[in-house]
Amino acid sequence: MTRLLLRLNAAKDTKYEREHHKQVQGLIYSLLSGSRFGDIHDKNGYKFFNYSDLFPFSISDLRQGDRKNLLISSPNCNLITYLTEQLSYLNEIEIGRMKFRIDYCKKFDLVLSNYNVFSLITGTPIVTRIHREKYAEAGALDLVNGYDQIYWRVTHPVHLFINQLQDNLVRKYQEFYELDSKTERVTDPIFHSSKFLKQVATELFTDKYNTKRITIIGTNWKFKFSGATPLLQFALDCGLGERNSLGFGLMNVLDREGRLVN
Repeated sequence: MTRLLLRLNAAKDTKYEREHHKQVQGLIYSLLSGSRFGDIHDKNGYKFFNYSDLFPFSISDLRQGDRKNLLISSPNCNLITYLTEQLSYLNEIEIGRMKFRIDYCKKFDLVLSNYNVFSLITGTPIVTRIHREKYAEAGALDLVNGYDQIYWRVTHPVHLFINQLQDNLVRKYQEFYELDSKTERVTDPIFHSSKFLKQVATELFTDKYNTKRITIIGTNWKFKFSGATPLLQFALDCGLGERNSLGFGLMNVLDREGRLVN
């Protein structure tokens, strides 16, 4: 339920790096290095942290003094506290070739149980990869084009996306809280009301020399709920879908009037 908000000022004129997912991830790893969280870099599977894009979004180059914001979230409150402490010692940070002065650094709690009716809306696209056997069960094997698993797209059956989203969330939740997946089962639907917003293709560099790229297909959504649950709080803290530690699947909260909750 803890988030960290960074308010940043561009320290110099520079090219705006739209593909800054790995750079933000690298910043987080460097801040955690040498701490009790330092082995998270080499951990297989889920990393249990998430972050936003730099916002407000812009395609223009950065000018000195331009303001940007960055959110970092995690179900591990101690990890967010440690990041806040480390950042409080710094005047500047670098995200790739972009250099920023830190104007503000503070952690805060965002608790869903404070709201009777609310929505979760994507701050960054949700990424889901679904195995070909699921497409076969849905009679849609022609969509996989020979791959073992593929990114869900808007032209694919929507129930495959919702089922995969729930399964992924439950697995992460059970691993984080060290629950027995056989005895702590979740069978009731989590996502009752959903609205597709748009599909997004994101290119990422896969090597440190920024020469190899992959294209990731994600989608933006809004989900409406009546009442909070521990699973929904975890979704807000950890992110939905895959590649959360690369900044995908970050969720924000809208109150019942549709206003963004900060």
